[in-house]
Amino acid sequence: MNTRTPGPTTECVLNAVFLEDITIPDDTVLEPGEAFIKTWRVENAGNCNWGKDIVLVFLWGTLMAEKDRLSVPSTTIDSTADISVEMTAPTEPGVHVAMWQIQTADGQQVGTQLYLRIVVQTD
Repeated sequence: MNTRTPGPTTECVLNAVFLEDITIPDDTVLEPGEAFIKTWRVENAGNCNWGKDIVLVFLWGTLMAEKDRLSVPSTTIDSTADISVEMTAPTEPGVHVAMWQIQTADGQQVGTQLYLRIVVQTD
């Protein structure tokens, strides 16, 4: 009798872990309508690489970017990516928050949500 034991199967598990703000730390004060670039450093903590089908999507808050979906750099397992978004501060004074997250082509949200909180101040 010939019995065969199946070998291990490795399912792709995506994960993203926020490491640090590279630019625009929380509560950065900006002028109304000021252009800025927000950059988060994120680790690919899953067991498969991020390719061209991985994007960053806006979830909720104040959308300060022109688009609500942006490409993420291709990133190998256990490597980091600096994810940057060109944004413009709102013209209304106050605290503005935006939440973003990495997402797969089929809409699965992956890992840590990426947070932005700025203060728009007028003199």
